[in-house]
Amino acid sequence: MPSSISIYALVPLLTLLQGFLFATLLILRGYREERYADYWLAFALILLSINGVPYMFGWLGIETLWEDYTYLPWDGFWLVIPPTIYFFLKSLTNDQWRFAWRRDVWHFTAYGIYFVEHLIVGLIGLNNKSFVTTWGEQPILIFINPLLSWGIEIYYFILSYRLYKDYKKWTLNEFSDPDSISFTWVRNYLVVKLCLTLISIANFLVVHLSLKKGNDLYALMWWGYLMDTLLIYYLSISGYAQSRVKTVRFTQETPAIVIETDNSTEHPIPITLSIESDTVTEKEGTKNKNTLTETDLEAWKTKVLTFFATQKPYLNPELTLSDLASNLKTNTSILSQVINSGFSKNFNDFVNQYRVEEFKQKAKSTDYQHLTLLAIAFECGFNSKATFNRAFKKMTGQNPSDLF
Repeated sequence: MPSSISIYALVPLLTLLQGFLFATLLILRGYREERYADYWLAFALILLSINGVPYMFGWLGIETLWEDYTYLPWDGFWLVIPPTIYFFLKSLTNDQWRFAWRRDVWHFTAYGIYFVEHLIVGLIGLNNKSFVTTWGEQPILIFINPLLSWGIEIYYFILSYRLYKDYKKWTLNEFSDPDSISFTWVRNYLVVKLCLTLISIANFLVVHLSLKKGNDLYALMWWGYLMDTLLIYYLSISGYAQSRVKTVRFTQETPAIVIETDNSTEHPIPITLSIESDTVTEKEGTKNKNTLTETDLEAWKTKVLTFFATQKPYLNPELTLSDLASNLKTNTSILSQVINSGFSKNFNDFVNQYRVEEFKQKAKSTDYQHLTLLAIAFECGFNSKATFNRAFKKMTGQNPSDLF
């Protein structure tokens, strides 16, 4: 067996081993910790892994699939992978989301048609090789498969990326530390996969315009499988390393509220207030509609400011909008409205402004001179250097080291 063939076959082999190893780990963890998203990622890794197996056999000189089982549906998983990644992202950004057959099965319609057509023609071809050869060499089929693949890749990239962007906006109004659940590795995968799709389109045009055949065609395809292998390693390792988040329940049915924040530091939120913490209740009419009158809004602003001044909830690095709403005995809709409309900030910026002010006070205090700036930041509710530096720069326009 030529050594070059073995080298070509090594890439899909490594893909297969990596995909099945981490798929097994994810399935076990999903069952053990009830992480529904792990099942979808495992399914995606299996599909990505076996997608290149037929060509691995070809590079090893094993032609059974092409010669004995011509046109049978032993591939076509490229039609299933994009919607699977989309469902994985939906389950990752909403721990209560579940696949519903009546609502979601249509996403796999393209593969269903592909499977049935290939099954019928392939079964006929078991006894009539000339028919299946003639069928498979029709110009329309040569072009329709890649066109279908590219269309589905681009369509689900748009769906997935839009879901990710909406989710990112939503986290700013729900979490004081959205970086820990930003899932940027999924975004990176989506962008790189789109780039590979565009490269695949260019490659297809080059191959067919230059009429490359045989080994030249397989050599070009190998580079695509090499990139897929690298992507699978990145996706599997990043997915398995993702810490579990139980309270992420984003749905696109509820649009994310985008607030243009004023980063001016001329009037920072005060750290101490002398206002009495009287109980403010919702009126019956506003409770149902989740809307506040101007009077109610001012009363709730006072209550929020008083609570932050006396209880300092921002010192909790894992503070969420739900936690704060529970402490204030209200719901997240009312509280989000108070913060967004009353203070013209999203929840993340509102909390981080308190943390930055707390940091500035402690950094100047002799009681904290024995600590590094980062250690003081952790004392103030930040839980990573990157988050602290970014928030400080946004609130003050300077780096922490520039002031101290």
